[in-house]
Amino acid sequence: MNKNSKIFWGVLILGLAIIGAVVYLYVLKKSNLDLTNDNNEEKTSTSNNEAANTKNIEGYRTKEELPPFPTGFDRINYGPKILSEIGPEQRKKQEDNFKELLDKIEKNPDSLDLWVGLGLIKNVFEDYAGARDVWEYASVIRPANAVSFNNLGGLYWHYFKDYPKAEENYRKAISNMPENPGLYKDLSDMYKYSYREKAGLADDVLLEALQKNPGNVQVLIWLGDYYKTTDKAKARQYFTEALKIDPENFSIKKELDSLN
Repeated sequence: MNKNSKIFWGVLILGLAIIGAVVYLYVLKKSNLDLTNDNNEEKTSTSNNEAANTKNIEGYRTKEELPPFPTGFDRINYGPKILSEIGPEQRKKQEDNFKELLDKIEKNPDSLDLWVGLGLIKNVFEDYAGARDVWEYASVIRPANAVSFNNLGGLYWHYFKDYPKAEENYRKAISNMPENPGLYKDLSDMYKYSYREKAGLADDVLLEALQKNPGNVQVLIWLGDYYKTTDKAKARQYFTEALKIDPENFSIKKELDSLN
């Protein structure tokens, strides 16, 4: 394996781990939902909210109180190409991380963070079925979270090519966190690039994101970018709105110049 290939796979693996951590932390910061049980009828008092939220995020149920763990959660079924493309040091590092997560799950099985992390490592090693099973389990024990559903959406889109299933999971993620614009963008991109039967919904989803996040510069840019090849008037409209909010943004100015 050449040097460039080693660098590529090292960056890929590190990037996936960072993305997973960042997205998950974003979810935790944004969500005020009871992540442990959607139907929990007992409400904590205002003075106990912070402690209760921490408890819900970390989890408190034992293995016996949870649904059975997914079959094969504790092993990796390596993809046919990955072992020839990843260096032994990087493989060992990720396998050590995997074992560490398993040890933590043994101690705290009711943790969304740990199950999401386990799925990320399985995904890196092209164990897509294993990643799916782990993330679906995370979605069962934390039905009000967004990150595991969004991960499943990407998995069903890119690897299983099951667009209705991807759409279902993306929609669940959006429902759980409507204030996160990136969730809408993922669904929009799937419609635009892959789900041809519903390609016409790509801009509708972005408009929905803007409705839920009015004045969001990034969403306005996405809309401008979407329309610039099909409706230049709309593209100018959204790029102009974005520039009013962020007048020093050189990239928006460049996009507007290209439409003249």
